[in-house]
Amino acid sequence: MQETLKKTAIALAILAAFFTGGFLLGRKGAKEVEIEVIKTKVDTLYKTDTILVETPKIVERRVVDTMMVEVVDYFVVHDTAYVNLPREEVVYKDSSYRAVVSGYTPRLEELEIYQKERIVTIQTEKVIKPSPWALSIQGGYGISTKGPTPYIGVGVSYNIYTFPKRR
Repeated sequence: MQETLKKTAIALAILAAFFTGGFLLGRKGAKEVEIEVIKTKVDTLYKTDTILVETPKIVERRVVDTMMVEVVDYFVVHDTAYVNLPREEVVYKDSSYRAVVSGYTPRLEELEIYQKERIVTIQTEKVIKPSPWALSIQGGYGISTKGPTPYIGVGVSYNIYTFPKRR
C-alpha cells in the first residue's frame, strides 16, 4: 500500500513539474508571436491624364536676334527695301507645363500635355503563427493507483507537429 502511495506521489510530482514547465514556457512563447507573410500581390496601373491649356500665360518675352527681310514694292516704284524684324523667344510656364516658342511675333495657340500617372497597389496577407502551447480536451491513457487506465480530461498540450490545412 505504501509503495502504491509512493508511486502516486512521484507521478503527481512529475505531472506538477510538467504542468509548471508548460505554463512557464507557454507564457514566454505568448510574448514572442511571429508574423509570417504568406502572399504579396503587386498590381501596377498606368493612367494617362490629358491637360488642355487653352490660354497659356506668358512668363518671359525677349528679343533674341534681328533678321533682315527684303520687302519688294512692285506696284508703284519697283523698289526694294530692307527691314529689320525682331526674332523673339517667348516662354510659357505653369506648374504643369513649360513651353518655349521663338520667331517673329510668336504666339502659342494651344498646348496639350499627356501625363502618365503610375498607381501601384500592394496587397499583403499576413498570418500570425499560433503558440505551440494550448489548453485542450485530451483523451488517452493515464497512470493511476490502479495502473494505466483510459481517461478523458482537460490538459495543457504542446503541438509537436501541426497538420497543414487542405485548400
